Amino acid sequence: MNNKANNCLTFEKIAEIKDFMDNKTNKIMVVNHRKMDGDAIWSAYAFWKVWEKKWKEVRYFSEDLPSSDFDFLNMDIKFETKVPKDYKPDVIVCLDTAWIEQLWSIYTENKKLFEKTKVFVIDHHYSNPCFGDYNVVFTNKSSTCEIVYDLLFEHDCEQYVDEQMATMLLMWIITDTNSFFNTNSSSRAMEVAWLLMWYGARHQDIILNLFKKKPFNRLKLWWKLLEWIKQSEDWKYVWTTITNDLFLSTKTTTDDTSGFIDEFLSTINWAKVVFLLYELWWNKIKWSFRSRDDNYNVYKFCELFWWGGHPRASWFTKEKTSIYELETEVLWKLKEFFN
Repeated sequence: MNNKANNCLTFEKIAEIKDFMDNKTNKIMVVNHRKMDGDAIWSAYAFWKVWEKKWKEVRYFSEDLPSSDFDFLNMDIKFETKVPKDYKPDVIVCLDTAWIEQLWSIYTENKKLFEKTKVFVIDHHYSNPCFGDYNVVFTNKSSTCEIVYDLLFEHDCEQYVDEQMATMLLMWIITDTNSFFNTNSSSRAMEVAWLLMWYGARHQDIILNLFKKKPFNRLKLWWKLLEWIKQSEDWKYVWTTITNDLFLSTKTTTDDTSGFIDEFLSTINWAKVVFLLYELWWNKIKWSFRSRDDNYNVYKFCELFWWGGHPRASWFTKEKTSIYELETEVLWKLKEFFN
């Protein structure tokens, strides 16, 4: 699928989208990227609550189901991993998806459906090329959830925001801003967080379940990662690696890497860039970066590869070779790029 637009819309031009969604659609297909994070899940939940109350038929698709980390929210949204052959939606809404290939099989197995159906893109990633027919992409926003919240209020849908929706939207504003530490923690993001708490968002549930509880096996994995931590000779870079064998021996998955960089690697006071690389079971290796210095824009570095993210937090994947050979290669490129 080729890029369908060169420019992303501003809120002043979204009236056309509202008219289309209100008057020309009954069946809405919402799709999220593979390995959904909370931003993708909760923005989808908000859409579901609003559009079903408007008597729309909404269905959600992603190659993966949500992580068990989010079970405490008791979600009543249903995700499907396969698109029925006879399914014909009026519109496809892509949430928190930086480029269409992130949809994996949902896109590759249904290319004709995407080509003949209007596609709406709502996202906040720098790397988004605006691949939809309509694109609401704001890279200065903290999260897709913040954009969705603003869309709700822009079009008089605030009456649909209840305690559950407010909790879900707040959770991913907190996590996407790294507890309001990242540079995307604007005054607007903080204002939205305050408003969501006014609507009853359970912020203590969020903090308790995301930051104060860890599965036992995840801690076993993290202990190994701390044991194997490495640093560059100039002390600018700190990293660690995870092989599939380590996932197997600790009975963990890639979901259990969540939080390790921010809770441990990013706290090293002299490091400029920290990163984690690990093997993915679908024959790729993923690198996740965090910058602790504005002069080290990891998004620009990751542009050298198949990438996504932001200046302070970005990532890329590469075809699987030897993880240790790749470690040496990318570390050399990292030093060369920032020196």
